[in-house]
Amino acid sequence: MPARVKKNTAEHLILTKVFPLPAEWYRDVFTPKMRAATRIWNACKWESDETHKREGRWPTEAQIKARLKEFATWRELAAQSARAVVEEYFQAVRAYNTHRLMVIGSNALRASSPRRLCAPSFGRKKRPASKTAC
Repeated sequence: MPARVKKNTAEHLILTKVFPLPAEWYRDVFTPKMRAATRIWNACKWESDETHKREGRWPTEAQIKARLKEFATWRELAAQSARAVVEEYFQAVRAYNTHRLMVIGSNALRASSPRRLCAPSFGRKKRPASKTAC
């Protein structure tokens, strides 16, 4: 049986060579993809808000994916990347709601507000505070 190599020894280190990329190259390659991902993220937020205004409920991840597949922006990214953006959005929403519930704790506000999926607003809008508002 071979001896185990400790993590902090020289035998454990993997040597790699760094190749610097010119800024013009990666800017031209990645900027359109980053913008497409940003448009998908913003569309997720907009669709969530519009569905909530119209129907009084928050859409599921599958519903958002089905709606966004019709958009031209969805086809600018690989299908796996576009799905990953939507999944990241919903993961951020879940993390926001979990954090929000932890901050509220056992206050009376927690008891009076229903537990539901609320899309976080990252804008600088000032909204009136209410007990059931997200």
